[in-house]
Amino acid sequence: MLELDIFGTCLSFFLAIFAITNPLSGLTIFISLTSDLYPRDRKRVAILAAISICVIIVVSMLLGAYILQFFGISNNAFRLAGGIVIANAAFPMLKGTMSSQKQNDEERKELKSKADESNFQPASIAVVPLALPLIAGPGAISTSVLWAERVESPWVLVGLVVTTMIFSAIVYFLFYVSPFITRFLGQTGINVITRVMGLFMLAIGVQAIVSSCMDLMPSLFIK
Repeated sequence: MLELDIFGTCLSFFLAIFAITNPLSGLTIFISLTSDLYPRDRKRVAILAAISICVIIVVSMLLGAYILQFFGISNNAFRLAGGIVIANAAFPMLKGTMSSQKQNDEERKELKSKADESNFQPASIAVVPLALPLIAGPGAISTSVLWAERVESPWVLVGLVVTTMIFSAIVYFLFYVSPFITRFLGQTGINVITRVMGLFMLAIGVQAIVSSCMDLMPSLFIK
């Protein structure tokens, strides 16, 4: 049935995007950037970050295929590249650390400078670095494009957009209650969850690599 197909696709997409973005890993950074803010300003940052994450993922989902077509990149080639990006980003997570693809050295310096400033607009940290690249980084963008290219019905695409909105709402909630979550789980608990997410993320990347290789080089997989 179509309803079951939509639900299954949306559930798979939600689990994949949650594992790849792993918003729990960004809670400590959110706390460090908003520790000196009033609760209402912290709420504004969380809302704007969630909206930015939703926009980035949905735009990638809707325009990704056209961008690939413009640059002459096949779906299989992008799936292979996306699988490599996702798998590569999973290895640091398996060690309980943040991937360098989410933050490079320059971005870390910018984050520190913003954290040290006493006078800055709350919205200035919501888009960068919280939304991009901390949550909606290369892995999330690649995943959204890969899932969108499988869509065979406009209703499935609508379902993916709604799923993205639900995911963004969950990210907002996690950011908003981040002080309670970090106190409850502790750094050890967050590291354990990060490692589990990294394992699922690695499996998603490997699956994308294998599937694209089977389509690009079918003769190698013929028994």
